[in-house]
Amino acid sequence: MAASVEHFYRRFLFGAAALTFGAAGAELLLVEHYADRLQVLPFVMIGLGLLTTAWAWRAPSLRSIRAVRWTAGAVVLGSVAGIVLHAKGNVEFALEVTPNEPLASLIWDAVSGASPLLAPGMLALAAILAAAATYRHPALAD
Repeated sequence: MAASVEHFYRRFLFGAAALTFGAAGAELLLVEHYADRLQVLPFVMIGLGLLTTAWAWRAPSLRSIRAVRWTAGAVVLGSVAGIVLHAKGNVEFALEVTPNEPLASLIWDAVSGASPLLAPGMLALAAILAAAATYRHPALAD
């Protein structure tokens, strides 16, 4: 039986999610994002994302598809928390340098500071790709 186009898209999405998780992990290692316990959490999310994505890719089942979905939800929430923490850190640093900085400048510092504001979004993207690969998955019919 020939594989459907949907099957190829699903495999592509799982592969893209795995590559994105892997690239995020490599980037975090390169910038030494492990100075404290909180900075290790993205590595945990990446590990869980890679494990569940690989599981659903290699052995699709109701359990593996649900694991991908739950993990994806947790990773997206963690990414949002990372964005907030990066913005908070940028604002705190700006206030240390210039204590009476105007609000408009603080907002600019939050989005353009040393901690990249959208970097945690890379994990959210990977999670969304993995979750998209589970949409109407045949294993859910079991």
